Amino acid sequence: MIPVIDIEAARRGVDRAATATGLDTAARDIGFFAVTGHGVDDSVIDSALRSSREFFARPHGEKLAVTTDASYRGYAAMSEMALAQTLGATSPPDLSESFNIGRYDEPIDVGGDPAAEAMCFPNLWPDDPTDLRPAFARYFVELARVTAELLTLLALAVGEPEDAFVPRNTHANSTMMLVNYYPAVDTDPLPGQLRRGAHTDYGTITLLYAETEPGLQISVDGDWPDIPAVPGSFIVNIGDLLSAWVGGRWTSTLHRVVVPPGRAGQDRVSIPFFVHPDFHTPLPDAALRPDGPTSAGEWIAWKSQAMMAD
Repeated sequence: MIPVIDIEAARRGVDRAATATGLDTAARDIGFFAVTGHGVDDSVIDSALRSSREFFARPHGEKLAVTTDASYRGYAAMSEMALAQTLGATSPPDLSESFNIGRYDEPIDVGGDPAAEAMCFPNLWPDDPTDLRPAFARYFVELARVTAELLTLLALAVGEPEDAFVPRNTHANSTMMLVNYYPAVDTDPLPGQLRRGAHTDYGTITLLYAETEPGLQISVDGDWPDIPAVPGSFIVNIGDLLSAWVGGRWTSTLHRVVVPPGRAGQDRVSIPFFVHPDFHTPLPDAALRPDGPTSAGEWIAWKSQAMMAD
C-alpha cells in the first residue's frame, strides 16, 4: 500500500506545511502516493470513464478515423506502443489501446518548431460517443486545478516559494491526458508481454485514476508489489524531470501494468494525466546527455518516440 495523503485542509489553507511534509516523505521513500480530498466531483470522473468505455467499444474502423501519424493525439490501436522501450529495453508491444488528448482548448502557438507541433497538435475527436469531448474537457480542467494545488505543496516540501514550480508548467502545452483501455486477454501473451511494460514517467508528475481492477505494480527493492486503487483518490507519482530538478531527492519509480493471475478475462480502464513542463523549459543539468535533448519538450518527444512499437 502506498501512502494516502488528504489535501482537503491544505486546499483551504490549513496545515499546508504538514501536508507538504507528508508529500515530501512519500516522494522520497517511494515516489508514489494516493491523494484524497482533491475536490473533483465523482460525476466528472464517472463521465470520463463511461465515455471512454463507450469509445473503445466502437468498431475498430471508427476508432482508426481519429488517429494520425503527425502527432501524439487521438487513438492508438493495440500493439502500437511498448513503454519498456523508453528505457532502452527490448519489449513486445503492450496489450493496450489508448486515446490521447492535450489541452482541451486551442493549442498554444509553439513558433513552428516541428517537434513542438507534434506534441502540441490540435486534438482529434470522434463523432461518437457525443459526450466524450465535453466529459474529457471537464476532466482536464479539474485535473489541471488539482495539479496546480499539488505543485504549490510540492514546492513548499522542498523549502521553496509556493510558485517555484509554476513557471515551468504555466502553459502545460505538452501536458497530456491519456485514457488506457486494457482489453480482456483471450490468448497467451508473448514472452515478457505486459499491459504496460516497465517504465518511469518522463515529466513533472502524473495523476492517475484507475478502476478497481488490479494490475498496477511498482518496483521496490527488486520486488513488484501490487498497488491497489484507493477509492476516491488519484494515484500520483514523481516524473523524471521533477526528480532531476530536486537533485534526486524524490524518486521517479519504475512501474508497470500486468495481467493479474486469474484475471485475464477482465478488462480495465485507467486515465493518467501526465503533467509535463512547458515545451521550451530548459532541462535540468541532471537530465542532460551529450547530443541529447536540451528542452523539456524535446525530452518528452524523444521519450514518446521511443515508446512506439517497432
